[in-house]
Amino acid sequence: MHNDRKEKDAIRDADVRAVFYEVMARCNRRASEDQKKALRIKKILDRFGIEITDYTYINESASINAMLIDLMAPELAEERASIPDLNELLANLEGSQADFNLSNIQLLEDSIDRKKTKSATVLAKNVRDLINNELSVYLQSMAMAKPSQYKEFAELLHTIIKDNNNSVADHLAAVKRKKEKLQAQIIQKE
Repeated sequence: MHNDRKEKDAIRDADVRAVFYEVMARCNRRASEDQKKALRIKKILDRFGIEITDYTYINESASINAMLIDLMAPELAEERASIPDLNELLANLEGSQADFNLSNIQLLEDSIDRKKTKSATVLAKNVRDLINNELSVYLQSMAMAKPSQYKEFAELLHTIIKDNNNSVADHLAAVKRKKEKLQAQIIQKE
């Protein structure tokens, strides 16, 4: 099962770094009103830290969502506007966070579906039981009642079952021989 959650996280991480680096670039300039505004944005970013990209998926998502809420506050519109491209970078981050959330939800749904699905071993047993206990009995009965229609199918099914049983018996015998050979080798080494 493939899910693109890891790729979506990498895009989200790049968007987080872009926001931090853009703000840092504006803060590392000559003193000005724009720099003061950028420093107010930086204070918010410093509360979260760029390390949020190293958090677990759940903690990173929670931190990014909280950070976006703080940064998108209406009272910071002037501060955001003082940093070229910041609003666009924040929009990118919102988008990549939403994409990550969708990917994560899809992965969880797939995981739940997979857990609900019966394993191949269980399905094989069910099919075998159905063939041996119902289909085979039905075809044998119908072969006696209407030989011209069902005898050939009953014989074919009997041959398939017999061949399969022989194949399984051969496989089990080979496994047993291999196990006995390994045990004999272990005893000889001791």
